[in-house]
Formats: sequence, C-alpha cells, structure tokens
Amino acid sequence: MDPATSSPVRPAGDAATDSGWPLAGAPAQAGGRGGGFAAQLAACRDKVAVMCAPLPAPYPAFTLFFSVTDGQRRAQVLHATGASFDEAWQAGARRANALVQRQQLQSPWLRIDWVQGVGELSLGELEHQLRQV
Repeated sequence: MDPATSSPVRPAGDAATDSGWPLAGAPAQAGGRGGGFAAQLAACRDKVAVMCAPLPAPYPAFTLFFSVTDGQRRAQVLHATGASFDEAWQAGARRANALVQRQQLQSPWLRIDWVQGVGELSLGELEHQLRQV
C-alpha cells in the first residue's frame, strides 16, 4: 500500500497515531464484547475523522473506502464521497452495514482508507508512472 494515497487502519482498541497506517477494526461479533459492527464503525470513525483532511475543488472533498471481510473471503471495497466528512462517512457506513447484513457476516473485519492527495496527469505521464511500479 502506498502511504501517500491511503492510510491503514489499526484495530479499534489501538491508539490512533499519525504514522500513516490505515485504520481497521477488529472483528465484530454480534452480541459479543465489542458491541458488534456498529461499535466497530463508531470506533473507526472517531480515529479517521481527525486524520482525514478535505481535498481541493473540483474533487469531492472527502473520498473514503470501506473494506469489509469475514477473514475467509476476499474483502469487498465500498467507495463513498461527500462534500463533508460526515456525508461521506454516513454513505459508506450505510453501505458497509447493508453488506454485512446481506452477506450475514458473523465476525466482519473493517478497514478504512481515504484519499490524501489528488492531481492531474496526462495519459503519457500516467503510463510512465505505471511502468515504474
């Protein structure tokens, strides 16, 4: 993962730092100690909100990626944007909750990533950068 374009998530019980790591929540167990997926979302939201800064116009001010898995299957990534952090968060959290319910995930893991910078490239510049990877 490129720390310049996303931020990793730490388990919900860890202290948030400004180290550039993404924020992730430990598995949520329905009715268990962690309070379920809603508590996991709330814990991640508090950490992401202080680390996520708005992007300049004309881009969406906030772009968030919610990755959800049960630890056995490949994570599904949900994308949400908004003019405010709350708008983007609410849209992404709503989609993540719906996914957990629809797929009946028993102990979902959650990871939140966000865009930290944007810029314009010509097609030639993009192709050159992709060759460098």
